[in-house]
Amino acid sequence: MTAIELCQLELIYVGEDLLMNSFDPEKLRMTKWTAVGSGRRRNHYVVTDVVMDEAGAIEFCTMEEVGSHHEVSVDWQELYDNRRWQNGWK
Repeated sequence: MTAIELCQLELIYVGEDLLMNSFDPEKLRMTKWTAVGSGRRRNHYVVTDVVMDEAGAIEFCTMEEVGSHHEVSVDWQELYDNRRWQNGWK
């Protein structure tokens, strides 16, 4: 089992009521996300770039807000937190 698969298994379920988003980090580019409870106008994003280190491990991803094309850099592991992000556009 790879480190990524192990990380996915550990992060899918934490505690009794907290379910985490499930996704394949290797297929992260061009996925759609909704920012949850941000209190901001921008909430629909697309992952436009995934930055990797020399060893091929993901460092962070660049996300673009759909309406304004505003770009933000996000630690890709934050996408597992369903209190901050949801898969798809809601």
